[in-house]
Amino acid sequence: MLRAGLTPLGPHLAARPRRWFLYSLIGLFLFLGCAIVLAAFLLLQRGRLPKTGIVAGNSMEPALEGPRFLWTCGSCATPQEFALDSCLSHQPLRCNVCNQLETGEPFDFGDRARLSERIEPGALVRFAALRSVRAARALGIASGEVHPSGLRRGEVVVLQESLGATREIKRLVGLPNEQISIDQGDVWVNKARWAKSLEQALRQAVLVNAWDGVRAVGSVGNALHTNGTWSVAGHPFHGILQFSESNSAIEASPNELTFDYPSPRWIDNRLSINAHDSHAIVPVVDFGIAFQLTQLESSWEVRCRFCSMAMESVVQMEQKGVEVTIRCGSQVANVTLSQSEEKSVWIALARVDGFLVVGSQNEEWFRCPSPTISPVDVAEDRPVSITMLSGKLAVDQLLIFRDVYYRGNGDANGQTWEAGDQVIVLGDNVSLSSDSRDRWPEGLPLHAVKGVVLQTDSVMETLLRQRN
Repeated sequence: MLRAGLTPLGPHLAARPRRWFLYSLIGLFLFLGCAIVLAAFLLLQRGRLPKTGIVAGNSMEPALEGPRFLWTCGSCATPQEFALDSCLSHQPLRCNVCNQLETGEPFDFGDRARLSERIEPGALVRFAALRSVRAARALGIASGEVHPSGLRRGEVVVLQESLGATREIKRLVGLPNEQISIDQGDVWVNKARWAKSLEQALRQAVLVNAWDGVRAVGSVGNALHTNGTWSVAGHPFHGILQFSESNSAIEASPNELTFDYPSPRWIDNRLSINAHDSHAIVPVVDFGIAFQLTQLESSWEVRCRFCSMAMESVVQMEQKGVEVTIRCGSQVANVTLSQSEEKSVWIALARVDGFLVVGSQNEEWFRCPSPTISPVDVAEDRPVSITMLSGKLAVDQLLIFRDVYYRGNGDANGQTWEAGDQVIVLGDNVSLSSDSRDRWPEGLPLHAVKGVVLQTDSVMETLLRQRN
């Protein structure tokens, strides 16, 4: 009886533990799968969030500000800021205003207590991880407009040479399998000059002079404001340029606004924040002007002339209401001005990488090969002149800027890289940057690029920040 009664129940009781175990195992796998998916989602979201960091060096000056040493000239009492790295040579500082060397005992940069009182920290920057950048640019990668890595030439990238090494920032100029060269200040890619857009040029431009109605010419609030002067008929410019009939009794034309650069007369590659620039002083060809207008309904016509030791370029502009006509040689373009939220517009004209380029703070309007006229008489001409042909031009702010002028390793005129599967990176501040010119002459592995710096400011905000 006992044996007969157990026979039909045995298999049933034996199967129950196996089913329970199976169901438990399936539930555990489902739980782990959900946990893994959730963790991956959270990591993905975290990877998409921009990271922040403080600029600790000066290789990307002036586009991204590193730490500054605050100093007041003992001769003219002008407060100034120098890139910290350029002050570590223990040489006397030279004033950018009166050109006098530091008076008194040189500052001891080993005195950390005093040093901390004189250091302005570097800028706070945001950057996106490369995987996030690659995902955001997937369509561009698929179309061939963006490199498979997701990177674009000209971007400021975050580098980490090896695990545990300090993160650094440089400008990406060369992608894998390209030949990159520096020649006469410009970057060449596969033996063709890298022709930057107006936005790219403004992003890495160096401010030479800043004029506005509040900080008039001659102000000593910042050395940049005295790095050259604007004048009309020998008098300081006050913001209004108006056509008038010629007066033979006046030697200088009352219709011409000119910019006088300190000796030597031509705009050069010096950077005012470098206390001890180690590079040769070279006149630059690529520079331009930008002026801000708020009276957009006026009518005027001007001729802008850019001169260097090697060439002269001319572009003519005419505004009637909100319509602007641009002429350079035989090429003509017509654009319509649009007011921004600030009810103003910036107009930039520049000679960049062999082109004359004109545009606003938002878009490029006009581009043509820069015509070269006969070499200019050094004794007579100015780097920039604006001649009034008709009407009245009211300028709120007026800037002069130049392009980055690259030098090769050891201050050579040129340098070439055959990158292979590497990338080439350079710092904008050529006097203080350690980069592919000397540190990574064979290039840098692509995997060393960890992210891309996000520059959310407008191009004009990036340039105007150098004025403060």
